[in-house]
Amino acid sequence: MLDGGSTTANVMYAWTGPGGFSSTLSDPNATASGNYTLTVTAPNGCSSTMNLNVVQNTTPPDAGANGGNITCTVPTLNLQGSSTTTGVSWTWAGPNGYSSTLQNPTVNQAGAYTLTVTGVNGCTASATANVTADAGIPVVTATSGLITCLITSLQLEGTSSIPMGITWEWGGPSGFASNEQNPTISTSGTYTLTVTTTAGCSSTAQAIVIEDTATPTANIAPADQLDCVTPNTILDGTGSTTGVGISFVWSTTNGSFANGQNSLTPTVDEAGTYTLTLTASNGCTDEASVVVNLSDATPNGAEISANPPACFGDVNGSIIVGQVSGGTSPFTYSLDGGPFGNQNTFTNLPPDTYELTISDATGCTWQTEVTLDAPTELTINLATDLQAEVLSLGETVELQGNVSVPASGLSTVIWSPIGLDADCPSCLTLTVSPTVTTNYSLTVTDEQGCTASDQVTVIVKVDRPVYVPNAFSPNDDGLNDKLNIFGGTTVTKVNSFLLFDRWGETLYEFYNFPPNDVTIGWDGKYRGDKLNPGVYVWFAEVEFVDGKVELYKGDVVLMK
Repeated sequence: MLDGGSTTANVMYAWTGPGGFSSTLSDPNATASGNYTLTVTAPNGCSSTMNLNVVQNTTPPDAGANGGNITCTVPTLNLQGSSTTTGVSWTWAGPNGYSSTLQNPTVNQAGAYTLTVTGVNGCTASATANVTADAGIPVVTATSGLITCLITSLQLEGTSSIPMGITWEWGGPSGFASNEQNPTISTSGTYTLTVTTTAGCSSTAQAIVIEDTATPTANIAPADQLDCVTPNTILDGTGSTTGVGISFVWSTTNGSFANGQNSLTPTVDEAGTYTLTLTASNGCTDEASVVVNLSDATPNGAEISANPPACFGDVNGSIIVGQVSGGTSPFTYSLDGGPFGNQNTFTNLPPDTYELTISDATGCTWQTEVTLDAPTELTINLATDLQAEVLSLGETVELQGNVSVPASGLSTVIWSPIGLDADCPSCLTLTVSPTVTTNYSLTVTDEQGCTASDQVTVIVKVDRPVYVPNAFSPNDDGLNDKLNIFGGTTVTKVNSFLLFDRWGETLYEFYNFPPNDVTIGWDGKYRGDKLNPGVYVWFAEVEFVDGKVELYKGDVVLMK
């Protein structure tokens, strides 16, 4: 720095020098050596000039450093720093982060120590001093680390040049002590490791554990209410901590972001709770929440009764709006974009999803969807267990009513013709034995009053099989010894069976007996005497399952 001055007040300074240097300051800085000229001019115009020669000093100081040897008996030594330059300052650096500003500091660790000597002109010089240790003295290192919100504990690492026959002794903050080589810690601070050999030689090293648990601050300004005039609002998280390594996330469980979710000022369009979570690079987090409310002056809900149609295919569903939450009465109502009206009941609706809109006296609206579910269709299928297309007279058939809902959900079961279900009025399965082709129907009604019906026709084939042999031989050989009458399953009984000779005299008669009974029949005798071979006439009156009586007749040959 050049130094100019004058005993005269209010003078002006003008400096000139090497390389075109010029300045109007009284004490300007000069960066080059050479001749500088100062001209001082008084307010009356008089001036005075002087010359100044600036010499450049860039000569570095000299530096020397000496170490030595440490032993168990002499565990420390003084480093020797030297310089022939006067006015210098001293800076030592060595193992395990060692530092000192003394010229001749005391050390107890082996290793290379660097001395930096700084002269008054700012120039520096360096020298190295090596400190050695006897083989019996352990060379010890201690490795530290960083505690953060993510790394809440860490393992200190100790090493020794003598690995066997030594003891480890750690000391640290809050009375910490451990005899492990690599203990785990969770508190920041300075930890000292002392390693001692069996000969009693020991060395120490330090590990500095730094704690970085600075937590960012999440802050959200109070939010505006939503209403029909203000359908959305901007959340303000700009009061939160920002900068390098700070990330943030917006979230909500019951609201909705319209846009800007990746900024600190997102726009939301639904009432709800919104949370801002900040995370720093050290894993520390903070969160803040704000509640966006929906103004009570805006309709925000209603009691709605949705009544689907009772039966499948009906269009008699209804939607009834009860108490409206929020807003200003009177209210008007619209369904599926239709005109608004004062009527809060909508009827004759088929199953569907409808959009209901409620508008209050100020024009604010609230919308919701209302669904009328389609009821389960009640169907019935009336079937039979017939394997053939027709039923023979005298056979039975099972009528089976298969309904689409559980039988427990039916209120009535009606069979036709009337009287079929006399023994089981609510049965869906009946066994019948029609004597003529019959049309059966089944009608069911469920608990909602829905009905379904079906019918089936059972065709009856009427066969009246009756058989009397045209010859028999009553010779007591056990074969065809009697003239019997046979019939099918449709025959219920034989009312009468009469035998006559050619002159019309009655030879045999029997009444009211079942068919197919070989013990009942004519044995070819009349009044106990065997008749001669010949042709005889028979008559039979037969009754069938349908109550009909038929008369049959024929000839039979009596053989020996």
